[in-house]
Amino acid sequence: MAWLRKDPPGPASTGAPRDRVRAALAAPLAPLVEPMTAVRSGEWAAPLGDGLTALLTLTALKGRSYDLTYAVCCAWVPVATGSARWPRTLKQAQRHLWVDHFTIDAPERPRIITIDGDRALRRTAERTARHVLANAPAWWATVATPTGVLAEAQRQAGSGRRARSAGPRGRGYTLARLGRPEKARAALAEAVLPPDRAQHLARLDELLAQQ
Repeated sequence: MAWLRKDPPGPASTGAPRDRVRAALAAPLAPLVEPMTAVRSGEWAAPLGDGLTALLTLTALKGRSYDLTYAVCCAWVPVATGSARWPRTLKQAQRHLWVDHFTIDAPERPRIITIDGDRALRRTAERTARHVLANAPAWWATVATPTGVLAEAQRQAGSGRRARSAGPRGRGYTLARLGRPEKARAALAEAVLPPDRAQHLARLDELLAQQ
C-alpha cells in the first residue's frame, strides 16, 4: 500500500512520537477541531444535542503508528471510571460507540506513521486528517439521536463481530432512553455478569426515573 512507502532518510526527528503526530495534524485537522473543545491531550469534544457528545481521539496503534478515532458519548450510559455517575460535561465524555482502524465496514483509512521520518509523518498525518474530515461529520450526523445510536450499534453488531461500542450494556441503556424499559432490563440482564448486575439495574431504574 502507498502509505507503507518509506521516504529517504531526513533530518533526525526529535520529541515524543505522540507530540510529533499532534504537531503534524494541527494544520490539516484544524477545520474539524477548531469548533470543538480540547478535553484531553489529543482528544476533542463537541455537543451534538439530545444528550450526545461527538468525540475525536488520537489513538496509538502497534508499530508506533496512530489513528484518529471518531466516536459518540451518550449521557444516559454510566461512566466506567471516575467519581461522576453520568457523563454530563464534555470533560466527562467517554467513547460509547465509535469508528476506528478496526471497525468492520468502515471506509479504509491510513495510519499515521512515525518511524519513517518527518516527511512520511506529515504525509500520512495529512492523509488521515483528510479521511476524517470526509467521514466523521457524516457519521456523527447518523448518531445524533438515541434512535441513531441504537441503529448504528445494531448495524455494527450485525457485521458478525462485537460492535465497536460499550457493548450490549450500552444498548440496554439506550433502549431505556427510548422508553423501552422491559427490553432494556432484559438486555442488561443478559449483558452484565451477576456480580455487577444489581448495580446496573439500579442505574437503569435511576435513568428511567429521570425521564
